[in-house]
Amino acid sequence: MDHTLASIGYQTHELAGIKNERIIEQVLQARENRVAQDPRHTEYEDSELPQTPEAIALVGQIDAAIRGVDARLERAGLWAHILSPGESTMYHTHGVANYPGIGLSWVYYASHPPGSGDLVFICQVNERRVYHRVEPRVGRLVIFSAAMPHMTTKHVGEGLRISISGNHYLPRDVGDEIQSGKDSSRISFFTG
Repeated sequence: MDHTLASIGYQTHELAGIKNERIIEQVLQARENRVAQDPRHTEYEDSELPQTPEAIALVGQIDAAIRGVDARLERAGLWAHILSPGESTMYHTHGVANYPGIGLSWVYYASHPPGSGDLVFICQVNERRVYHRVEPRVGRLVIFSAAMPHMTTKHVGEGLRISISGNHYLPRDVGDEIQSGKDSSRISFFTG
């Protein structure tokens, strides 16, 4: 009899009707509203997402996709990420250090010029490190476990790659019930 120890997944959604050109313009106007001021910090490329009708419409579609996994997930962070040619995003997670509990992270691509880098998930399975590339494209939303280590490859193209990212977490008591097996949730597809 076969038994699975762990299975970790991610979802992709192609969002329609998003005014990416306007969102890009608005993100660039707010570029100096950085999440972190230290250029050595991983969040230095991140800036606040302006609360415009276009951004609100985008976030509404993302929230709907997240609620499709588990309606109890609550938004716990939202930002724009700007990557210039020659840059990459270092290995990191959005996990427990920032928001304790079970959560999902996501990224939406407002612009992705050719060669501007892939999203790479990194897992350790026994003694083997597994790298899984996800090809970004404009209009694509990728949802994954907040604890999943990931990075982006080097931007070797031209122009700016602009993405919108965020986190959603379950309330602590709900997460505890899922981890104890008292509650089942589709979130286990992402968390193993």
